[in-house]
Amino acid sequence: MTWGEPPICPAPGIGPDAVVIETSLPEPGLGVSFVSTYLANPGAETIAAHASAGSQAAPSTWSRRISEAEIAGVSDRDTVLLDHLAQLHDVLIAGGRQLSVAFEQAPSGSHAAPRGE
Repeated sequence: MTWGEPPICPAPGIGPDAVVIETSLPEPGLGVSFVSTYLANPGAETIAAHASAGSQAAPSTWSRRISEAEIAGVSDRDTVLLDHLAQLHDVLIAGGRQLSVAFEQAPSGSHAAPRGE
């Protein structure tokens, strides 16, 4: 590689991958910040680490192992996003709140973007 050339990155599913998803709900007096990190390697479990902080609850962190049958690595974007939202849902329920997610129809050839309500 020479100066100015873009770095060569492996394609998803070839080597270790990581994804970080952060969601912030900035309601006055009820704000929540939630981060999920997924670390995966083909042929191995995915490690998910989560951290939450909010004005109504003490900060917390936890991690878990997810089998390949549940999440096929971080290249399985939809499943990783849904797992993040499920964990966020659990955090909100524990704090006495609710989460509603609506998916809009995306144009052909693109992914739908979730919209929190």
